[in-house]
Amino acid sequence: MSIEHKAWLLNYELFSDELADILFHALDFGETQILEGFIDQYHGSMTDLWTWKPLRQDWQEVLRKRLGTLDVLSLGDIALTRYYDPTDDVGLSYGFDALGKYLNSVADLRHIADALIGGYWFGPKGKRFDPGGMGTGFVSLEQAREHLALLAETRPSPIPEPDSIVYQECLYKPETAKEVQESLNQLKRVYEMAVGKSYGVLLADFNDLPQTSPTW
Repeated sequence: MSIEHKAWLLNYELFSDELADILFHALDFGETQILEGFIDQYHGSMTDLWTWKPLRQDWQEVLRKRLGTLDVLSLGDIALTRYYDPTDDVGLSYGFDALGKYLNSVADLRHIADALIGGYWFGPKGKRFDPGGMGTGFVSLEQAREHLALLAETRPSPIPEPDSIVYQECLYKPETAKEVQESLNQLKRVYEMAVGKSYGVLLADFNDLPQTSPTW
């Protein structure tokens, strides 16, 4: 299975105000009723992740036909679309792999390299929110500002060429050092866009990089 890093600008403040506590509680206790009520209330501002169209009023019937049962992760996945546009992916695609290895080789960024690319986990210990099962991370506006400042202030070492030992464990090895630089530039743009809109970032499908601390 290929792993393709995805990222979306996330209205983190509204998510924090409206959904975060509900989702955390649902993850902790496995309860779906409040989540279902939340989706019923706001379905018109959510997106059907299969059709990319607004979620229909009969969303429960439609999703049960597709999924069989609705659990906390699938419901949370739908509810979260109220706070981001699923069609506007600004992620790193396959470039995340080599960039991650490079950032981990930079002394001043090593401590936060994985969080820069993968964000921070959400949910109770052992019950994190990860509907795709391939890594889901959140970055708040405050964290986005910190990430952007760190990327701007750090003078990194030159990016190694593809034959470097830095990329030895890459699943997707770069063909040129320029590719890694382009991924780094895109990562900076993601945080610039987020900070410019006073948003956070939602990140997914990055093979579950270990986050350094929870965001909630």
